[in-house]
Amino acid sequence: MHQPKEPAFGLKTLGCLLLLVLLELGWSLFSWFHPPIPVLNFHDIAVSRGPRGFWTLPPDRFEAILSRVTALGFQTLDTESFLQRLGGWGGYGDSILLTFDDGYESHLSVVQPLLTAHGLRGVFFVLSGTAPAGRLKPQEILRLAGSGLEIGSHSATHGSLIRGVGELPEAFEARLDREIGETRSQLQKLTGQAIRAFAYPEGEYTAETVRAVSRAGYLLGFTTDLGYGRPWQSRLETPRNLLFRDATPESVQEYLLRPRRELKVRLALDVVVTSLLLLAIAIGIRRRRRP
Repeated sequence: MHQPKEPAFGLKTLGCLLLLVLLELGWSLFSWFHPPIPVLNFHDIAVSRGPRGFWTLPPDRFEAILSRVTALGFQTLDTESFLQRLGGWGGYGDSILLTFDDGYESHLSVVQPLLTAHGLRGVFFVLSGTAPAGRLKPQEILRLAGSGLEIGSHSATHGSLIRGVGELPEAFEARLDREIGETRSQLQKLTGQAIRAFAYPEGEYTAETVRAVSRAGYLLGFTTDLGYGRPWQSRLETPRNLLFRDATPESVQEYLLRPRRELKVRLALDVVVTSLLLLAIAIGIRRRRRP
């Protein structure tokens, strides 16, 4: 009695399976050499700051977080090395970027000595306009820069960079140039540093704001969206982990180590998926050769 032949895989099917194997291995290889980079975002480091206290981290908690970062073996980057790691093939490493917004006086009096004591670096996003009470004045910004820490721009006045209702396009563009472009020139002249990075006030930005940041010559723009620095995302919309008053060393550790765990899971899945695909290809080839 005639036995029906087992269906053989066609050449197109085998080709598609092989392509899937290569794409999976290629993506895993890319992920291994381009790991996400954690970015922590701090504001005031003080015991309390009244109605905005939820932004304020107590100094002892801040130091405990720094101790945890160093204990885990993480090395801090500046914006230049951050960009190099995003664009290079450096492999999986324990790198981190520490950022500080709003230019508080505590950044000079509290943060700078603690960073120095722990051998860490940070990027400080300051205001170039008239400093409100409790914020760094030009000579204090200069002292912070003189200690070897990097300065970034947080606009001139910390005002909204979203176009207002009824605001004419020309007026809005002029305001963006003052808040974003002129402040970069002023800070470069004051500190002697190349100001590469901009942090959006209140984390608010639109396509118009991003274009203005690019037009002003910044290489990096930081939001307050939760995430990591990743090579395939826009450099001018880099997310961060915004730390509030309830931040702990344990919560920071979870954020820092999550990509490492996800990568291990992905590699394990790759072994399974690739093995199954190769097995399917082998079965298909065997069936094609069977008379």
